[in-house]
Amino acid sequence: MNNQILVRCRTCNQALYLSINAVIKGTARKYCSRICYVTWKTTTSKDNPGQYFKKDHERWYVYWRENGTRTTMPRARWVWEQANGPIPDGYVVHHKDENKENDSLDNLELMTREDHTFYHRFMDSISYTLEQGERIL
Repeated sequence: MNNQILVRCRTCNQALYLSINAVIKGTARKYCSRICYVTWKTTTSKDNPGQYFKKDHERWYVYWRENGTRTTMPRARWVWEQANGPIPDGYVVHHKDENKENDSLDNLELMTREDHTFYHRFMDSISYTLEQGERIL
């Protein structure tokens, strides 16, 4: 068991010992049995999604299956839509505290894509200016 690591079945939480290399590559099993896989596949829905963290995007995503098709979206967007309904075209969900892992509803607000882009460009330029020790005004 030198090259193995303990992971848990996504459905029943049973312990599985898997190759460290397979876990790192992302090719390791995620379920202890075919029954657990089928259970997962048939029970995820928009109201009961699975979730995972994407390191390169530094945010959580949710996923579910509808009519055999997998749907994925950022968890912040899902949280907003569960509480407020669909997001209109041209709008995005913004994290007030700028922590993309904090998807609590009170930390989310809807902004136009244009306002959101302007906000982050403006805030990034202020942060850069402050880091350089320059005066803002």
